Parts: sequence; C-alpha cells; structure tokens
Amino acid sequence: MAAASSSDSDACGAESNEANSKWLDAHYDPMANIHTFSACLALADLHGDGEYKLVVGDLGPGGQQPRLKVLKGPLVMTESPLPALPAAAATFLMEQHEPRTPALALASGPCVYVYKNLRPYFKFSLPQLPPNPLEQDLWNQAKEDRIDPLTLKEMLESIRETAEEPLSIQSLRFLQLELSEMEAFVNQHKSNSIKRQDAVTSLCFGRYGREDNTLIMTTRGGGLIIKILKRTAVFVEGGSEVGPPPAQAMKLNVPRKTRLYVDQTLREREAGTAMHRAFQTDLYLLRLRAARAYLQALESSLSPLSTTAREPLKLHAVVQGLGPTFKLTLHLQNTSTTRPVLGLLVCFLYNEALYSLPRAFFKVPLLVPGLNYPLETFVESLSNKGISDIIKVLVLREGQSAPLLSAHVNMPGSEGLAAA
Repeated sequence: MAAASSSDSDACGAESNEANSKWLDAHYDPMANIHTFSACLALADLHGDGEYKLVVGDLGPGGQQPRLKVLKGPLVMTESPLPALPAAAATFLMEQHEPRTPALALASGPCVYVYKNLRPYFKFSLPQLPPNPLEQDLWNQAKEDRIDPLTLKEMLESIRETAEEPLSIQSLRFLQLELSEMEAFVNQHKSNSIKRQDAVTSLCFGRYGREDNTLIMTTRGGGLIIKILKRTAVFVEGGSEVGPPPAQAMKLNVPRKTRLYVDQTLREREAGTAMHRAFQTDLYLLRLRAARAYLQALESSLSPLSTTAREPLKLHAVVQGLGPTFKLTLHLQNTSTTRPVLGLLVCFLYNEALYSLPRAFFKVPLLVPGLNYPLETFVESLSNKGISDIIKVLVLREGQSAPLLSAHVNMPGSEGLAAA
C-alpha cells in the first residue's frame, strides 16, 4: 500500500509539473546520434509545401564522418556526407518567382556549399591565408630530413601555444597522431605546401512542421530533444514595474562600531601624516634595495635574462631527483620576434670535489624565436656527508669570455642517502 501510494504521488507530481510547464515535450530520443552546435541547426520550408524541416550539420561521433542531415519530425529524411566538419548552416531565398523555396548554405572547412532542393548547387572557397613562417620552416626541414618527427611535434606544440596565428590543418592533424603514426604521416605530407584556411565559424528555435514555436536541442551524447511552446504560455512572471529592484530598498544589517574600531579611527586621524611619511620611507627603501640587487645581478651576470638587445635570451634551470644522481634541465629561450640566435655555449662551474658532470661544456643548437629549448644533463653528488653547493651556469658566445647571462643552481643535499 505504501509503495502504491508513493508511485501515485510521483505520477501526480509529474503531471502537475507538465501542466505548469510552458513547453510540450514533443519528442525525446537520447540515442538520436546527432552531434552538432547551435550554429549548425536551421529550420526551413525546403520544398515550399508549408512543412518546415530541420537541417543539421552533423559533426559525427568523435568528429569523424561529418554529414548533412534533414529531419522531418523525429525521423531522418535524407543524409549526405560532408568533406569537412561543418561550422554553420543558414537558409536564404535565391529566386523571386513563386513558389519561393529557400536554398541552404552550409559552411564546411574553408568552403561554403549552397544546396538547392537538397542537391549541391554552388561552392565558394575562401581565399588562403599566409602560413606561419616558423611552421613553414619546420616543414621545410622535415622535407629535407633535417628534423625527426618527435622534434617536429614538440616545436609545433610550442608554436601553437605561443604564436598568435593558428596552425595549418596539416600540422593540427599531425599533432593528433600517435607516435607510431607520425613518421608515415611526415613522409606522406612533407612534400605538400602547408595551407592555412581560421574556417567559417545546440540550440535552434523556429517553425518546425506545422508548429510556429518549436525549440530543438541536441545533447552532448548525441540525443535529440524537441519542445513545442504552448499557445497559452506567458513568460512575464511579475508586473512590469520600472525602477530599482525591491532588494535595493532593504537595509543591511551593519554591525555596531566597536571601541577598538573607534580608537583606531581616531589614531589614524591624528597621526595620519606621520603614518604616510613612514609608509613612503619604507617604500623608497624597498625600491632602493631592489635597484641595488638588480645592479649587482647585472654586474656579476647573475640575471637569467639577457640585457642586450642583440642577444635576447631567457634562462631557467630545474633540478630533479633525490640523489646522489640529479637531473639538471636548462630551459633556454630566444625572446626575439624575428631573428634566430646561434653560436652559443653553455658552461658549468662547480666544485669538482662535490659534484661530477658528464659534460661541463657543450654547444647550443640554433635557437628559433619564441621556442623553449630544454637542455638536459646529469649531476652526480660525490659527497657521502650530504653536503650541497651551488652550480653556476654560464651562457657565452663563441670567442667571448664575458657571459651573456647566467644562473646559480642551488643543488639539494642527499642527507637521507648519507645516513643510510
């Protein structure tokens, strides 16, 4: 009896919610397999018979197999494949004589396709844009077999994160591949010229079938929801009064002023000038100390940023490991916008009684502007007492003794290993 009473109350509650709703649930299918955006939905009388159809630019599951679908009610009338992912759909009138049946414009990739009577009628291709010069240079190196696919992937990812211009379709597809598929893709497309084409860039409301006010939605899982607005629906909840909201006239519950607050206010009022002078004095001292520290860093080449406009470099060091072997990674970046940097050397200065490096001196490859180059080496701690020291990293130009920039790496100790 209790279960029957509960089910009856739930049914009554559902009927009450449906009666109070402004929408009629015309159709709901969570397995409709429709994947699209609001811009790719359009409602139009495609055949001039007064029956409005739903036009869908379907992305396909996982962005694969995009298709153009036309629905009549909950059923799919026709569907045809698309050459690229759709971006927008719209209907317009091309003819002046009756019956005026609308044509369909669908943006897909770098083209706009016009359909008349649901058949391809016209194709307009957008003009190509110049590719990113850094991206073009990388593919030229891949064409001449001067760069491996893994390095190409890392550099393209760096360009995608830092460059203002988006990558070409060829590079974006390459970045989506698995490591085992990259070499075959590069061999197949390295001779092609890259092209950059920024494509013509879900919820739809309008007349559908014989109903004037229909709301059509698609869900993330591919479901289709159709709701019809009731003719008796009223969207004005309250009166149309003009003015500030009622909440603005409500008084806030402000706490009473405490004795401590009053004393502090009087103190600031009486000693306001002295407090301001003390603040300005401390601020000037802080600026002076910061300027002295900056000057000392420039004079001793301790700055991780190069101060010369001819060699705009940035250095960052990271130490990883628990010891006695540590991994030291130097992140070197050319902050110039147009000119590459080459002919640089990296030198490590350290206490040979405490540390051992396989290479204390090596050359730096060509630094392309804007890219971050990680340079890795290993440091072995020779002390069994957990003693740590500083390793100084110098970046020099060939033939010069003064470093362009440097960094002090505070090496961690290995006390735990020494105690073990």
